[in-house]
Amino acid sequence: MKTFVGLSKARRDPHDVIKAIFSSHLRYSYAAFRQVSLLYEQSFDDDEFEEILRTKIHDKIGLSHKVVVIGGGRISDGIAVTPGVKGAIVDRLKEVYCTYVWAFGDSPLDIDMLSRADEAIVAVGDVSTRSQSMETELATAIDSGRLRARQLLLPEGIPSRLDAERLPTVRLELLMSPIDFRFRVLYSTDTNAAKLLATAPASRQFRYLTFRGIHGFELFQESRTVIKALKRGGEPMAFGVSDAFPNAMFLHARCVAEIEETHLKDKNAVILVDSVIDTGKSVFQMAQHIREINTAIYIVVVAGVVQKQAVSVRSPLHTFAREGNIHHLALRLLTNKYTGRGSTDTGNRLSSTVHLKW
Repeated sequence: MKTFVGLSKARRDPHDVIKAIFSSHLRYSYAAFRQVSLLYEQSFDDDEFEEILRTKIHDKIGLSHKVVVIGGGRISDGIAVTPGVKGAIVDRLKEVYCTYVWAFGDSPLDIDMLSRADEAIVAVGDVSTRSQSMETELATAIDSGRLRARQLLLPEGIPSRLDAERLPTVRLELLMSPIDFRFRVLYSTDTNAAKLLATAPASRQFRYLTFRGIHGFELFQESRTVIKALKRGGEPMAFGVSDAFPNAMFLHARCVAEIEETHLKDKNAVILVDSVIDTGKSVFQMAQHIREINTAIYIVVVAGVVQKQAVSVRSPLHTFAREGNIHHLALRLLTNKYTGRGSTDTGNRLSSTVHLKW
């Protein structure tokens, strides 16, 4: 065991050193967490640390191939994980990457992270090792409306925190299925090719998307796939999809109501195509109608441009996607927003018919 200079009351036990750091004038500041990170760095070499992380955290609960660890408690990771950093990471994952975030925490330092996540799970350990101040902090956060969470007892059978009404209990196996859910939004916004193709015909834009997403593969059961353009603005790109998958059925329907059960009978997948998806309302309505007809059908949404808010974790489309297979393929994912009205509709702008009345 290494000797820790400057903390005379806790020279040998790293746990005492950590306690001494957080009990000092530094409290839970960035400087304190960086000092603790240095402590971990000195206590374990990289191989030891990775083995502990993999064995105790990943393999033990079967998440080794599903969970990415952001920051591991070492200076070499390039980040000192403070309570503020945890909360900021949740915000960035949701706002920038449009992800649905699950957060697990067991101490007051995790409250901010838990309150910002879409799903918050309070990990509750044995009474002798759990945080003594966590229960008060939890009660305050829940009673004030900041936090809605469930508790996971590890191991099962130990006393729970608070009460079942404020903090319901959930079992680990019941969490595994929803954690596996992924709403995939594949896009190429920052590539030079995407910027160049922004002014190209829509059919060429899809050819690029085809190369990026499925190049070298045949579409499984192509003849049991339906291609549907959303409004007139989506037709040019839909024709490009049809060129790529000539055996798929191209469905002509002016509105959602014209999509009937006969169109989707014995079909495995539907490709909904639009040039621009702004609010996502049209896509959501059509996907919802299709799923009412065929509950098992796979839905893929293809677009040249998707407004980021349309596929955010708070969007109706993202919520709907949690109930079944639906994914997005887009050339660009943007933050700017445009909602066409009347002659400024996307279809009119793309077809140079803004001066015509429809």
